[in-house]
Amino acid sequence: MKKKIAFFLTVYILLILLTGCMSLFPQEDEMLSIPVPTFVQVEYRTIKPQRGDIIKRVNVLGTVVADYHESIDMKFNVDGYINEIFVENEQYVEEGEIIATLKEPDNKEKIEQEYTESLNSYLNIQENYSQNRATEYDLRKAEIAYEHAKEKYDELLYYLESLQLKALKSGYIVSLKEMQESDPIGKTLTVCAIAEKIDKMVQATTTTDNVSKLPTGTEVTLVIKDTEYKGYVSNSSGNTLRFKLFEDMTFMQNGDIIEVYLVLETAYDVLMVPSTVITFTEDNKGDIRVLSDGAPVTYSITFGLRSDTHVEIFPDQGITEDTLIITGVR
Repeated sequence: MKKKIAFFLTVYILLILLTGCMSLFPQEDEMLSIPVPTFVQVEYRTIKPQRGDIIKRVNVLGTVVADYHESIDMKFNVDGYINEIFVENEQYVEEGEIIATLKEPDNKEKIEQEYTESLNSYLNIQENYSQNRATEYDLRKAEIAYEHAKEKYDELLYYLESLQLKALKSGYIVSLKEMQESDPIGKTLTVCAIAEKIDKMVQATTTTDNVSKLPTGTEVTLVIKDTEYKGYVSNSSGNTLRFKLFEDMTFMQNGDIIEVYLVLETAYDVLMVPSTVITFTEDNKGDIRVLSDGAPVTYSITFGLRSDTHVEIFPDQGITEDTLIITGVR
């Protein structure tokens, strides 16, 4: 009995397994519903190289400076307090013209009064002494008082004669000290200088490599208050450049900040591409992807002049005006 039961169980299991295996193979109608893989061709966005001019330039900020030729310093002969300033920086003055004045001393009237009183007393004592109405001691005492008062009075006269600072020669006022009324000024301090000639320029610093590409005489553009002026390199050394305008520069003030456009290198009528389509691998080498027979191909190229936006492509590297440069996928 047990053997019959085991036999029927074995047959039942085999039937179940056989039925499951048959379901693994799809029927004909089931095969019609299975999706068939498709291949879609990629559409690339491309551009072509163009011929044009590449200009490599850099902008720097410079400061207006000046060289003063044959200048002399102007100082008061005495210490005092400013009364009035009559000139401005870069103003032209004639020899002898008043530049500034000092205030009179507060004790002027007191010194004058003491001098007058001591002089009169001394003269009176002299007269009395000659008539034996005063002693030699009285005479000597009056003389000493007079000498002390006269010394102060002479100093006052010298001071009053020195209140005006006059131009020692004709020329331009430069380096004028910023002063206001009642400001103290010492006789060792320079009020200003007078120069026979003012030589203005714009001075800037940049890399030594940039400086080496800008010899003396190179034309530049200077932007002053949103207006462009043509100028040139007047001095080029180390990492310092100096520029001058082709026109008069007297309207520029010392310390003004000026923007200068410097053209470092140029390449005219060359094959060029936007720098964004190149993967740079070295300073003058990079990879560029082109479309060849519908498929992308990478070229390793050597390029020439590079600006902020474009790169010069040297000839005979497989890149022509008809080459399709891949810029993306549609």
